[in-house]
Amino acid sequence: MDTKVSRSASILLCQLAAHGPSYRAELARKAKVSRTTASTLVKELLAAKLVQETLNQDVHNSSEDLLPKANRSQSSENEKLKTKLRVTTNSGVIGSIVCLHGTVGTALARIDGSIISKRVFSAGAAFGPQLLLEQGSKMIYEQLEENNLELSKLIAIHLAVDTQCDEKTGEVLGGEASANWMGINPKQWISNTFQVPVQIQNTARLQAFAEYLMGNGRGHNNVLYINVSYGVALGQVVDGQIMSGSHGGSGELGHLIYNWNGPRCSCGNNGCLQQYISIPALLKNAEAIAAVAEQPESFSELLALAHKNTEINELLSEAGRITGRALVNVAHLLDPDQIILGGEVASVGRLFTDPVTEELHSHTLPLIKSNLEVTSQDVAQNFEVLAISGIESMRRRAEFYPTVLKHLQLDESPVTLAAVSTLSQNAYVTH
Repeated sequence: MDTKVSRSASILLCQLAAHGPSYRAELARKAKVSRTTASTLVKELLAAKLVQETLNQDVHNSSEDLLPKANRSQSSENEKLKTKLRVTTNSGVIGSIVCLHGTVGTALARIDGSIISKRVFSAGAAFGPQLLLEQGSKMIYEQLEENNLELSKLIAIHLAVDTQCDEKTGEVLGGEASANWMGINPKQWISNTFQVPVQIQNTARLQAFAEYLMGNGRGHNNVLYINVSYGVALGQVVDGQIMSGSHGGSGELGHLIYNWNGPRCSCGNNGCLQQYISIPALLKNAEAIAAVAEQPESFSELLALAHKNTEINELLSEAGRITGRALVNVAHLLDPDQIILGGEVASVGRLFTDPVTEELHSHTLPLIKSNLEVTSQDVAQNFEVLAISGIESMRRRAEFYPTVLKHLQLDESPVTLAAVSTLSQNAYVTH
């Protein structure tokens, strides 16, 4: 797309994308230019149809909106009649695809993060990785079509998958633990399908970010999310940024060595944490309990037995204690102010979560313990929230605004790139 606007107008467009619908005066202040200059630049963007004017009532959401009209202040009503500027879909749209346990969530948004469309499709665990990618792509295509958007408007896609892969290349490198995804490069597959840049993320880290944005992690600066399910994974968010490691390999809590002389793990090591607390490990340990007349074949069957079998109860509580001991080490390394427990095993409730909390409070150092809150997940299993969080995660990446400029064929000089490079740190969040 060849859009002719000045360098300063390009920077102002990115400011508007970062902070969301704004008044001209707000834009001038954020861009550190005079109101006269801001108005001139806005005229450029309006002429190019990259932004539009909209009544404040279309984007405003104050507490006074809940009052009867007669009780609202006149200033509030007048404020609603003022116009704000917002980016249009001509500035581009961004997509998000989440693939997890046979379910796909997708979202489509403007570059300011405002959501255009979101969808969820559940097919069950038998729906393999390749089918999930194909279904997610189909959903994005349908969402573009339903909103009369050409494929050329798509700037980039955020992709979250439940496996370990290289964040830069998309190559799956999880060994036997990632057997379902072997032979598939999800990042490359989606990039080839849409011919746009793709940011790939592990689902556990995206779940952590979702909790930070819209769940129980709101108001905290250093959040750890622990997913205990068929595997065990950790996501960390610090000051609004996902901690992915050098290549996207962080958070493999399930492969923390709990006992070097323990059972063999699919990764090749002995005594990995997931050999003690994951669903497969719990089902295997249940087989050894003599009092269990009927061996559970699924986690739901295991939970049903827990209601009438004290040994199964103890099995789940011991899993909580082991998890807590492992998290003592993690807490001492990362000093979080909140740990969120999630996944199917944590959904058992206090039978599992209380022992985790007790171990943490009993064995962490005073400085860590005095500032640590332990709670359960809120939105981490909500696929619409996860897809929206993928949008916001991508917008907080340093390369996002340069990608916008490149897509629109706007000014990409070092001066412009330097001006927009820090905008991702202050990205506007749409709830």
